[in-house]
Amino acid sequence: MLLVFDVTRHSSFSNIKTLVEELREYADPNIVITLIGNKTDLNWLRVVSTEVAESFASAFSPLL
Repeated sequence: MLLVFDVTRHSSFSNIKTLVEELREYADPNIVITLIGNKTDLNWLRVVSTEVAESFASAFSPLL
């Protein structure tokens, strides 16, 4: 499963959190999830840092 969020919109990142929680609850436990941040070229508009996204992914390491 490919999950894409917009690094320039915090609401986009928040939606990813909800989707991952739903996948953990309802999807096959062996599902492979890839988290992708797009619009990384718009660094001056970035609101979701790389560190925040990496920390989030690490918290769900069995799935991400």
